Amino acid sequence: MVAVKKLLRPLVRAPQADLWDRQRIFNLVLLSHLEGLHERFDELGRDLQAVQTEIVGDLRSVQSDYIRDVGELRDRVEFLESFMREGLQELTRHNDALFTRVDQKLDRFRRETRELKDRT
Repeated sequence: MVAVKKLLRPLVRAPQADLWDRQRIFNLVLLSHLEGLHERFDELGRDLQAVQTEIVGDLRSVQSDYIRDVGELRDRVEFLESFMREGLQELTRHNDALFTRVDQKLDRFRRETRELKDRT
């Protein structure tokens, strides 16, 4: 049995060596491909981080603009409310003054009417 193994060993080693060479080449190609993928994932991670940083910066800028705009709008609304309040107060004072003058004139006309009536 040992003699048969020795005789068959060279016949088995050649095809087996070829299989081992093919497997080694396959393993090297696979490792090379995986290293390339690893590098690409690292690159994508850096790109993603850069994009994320840019987006965060943009969001902060938008938030800052929003806060500024809301403040400006609040100031405008307060100004308009104050303007309207003062305008209404001025209209009320003017209206009161006009009614006072009308009342005075009515009183004068009544008095003059009474005086004219009393004369006749």
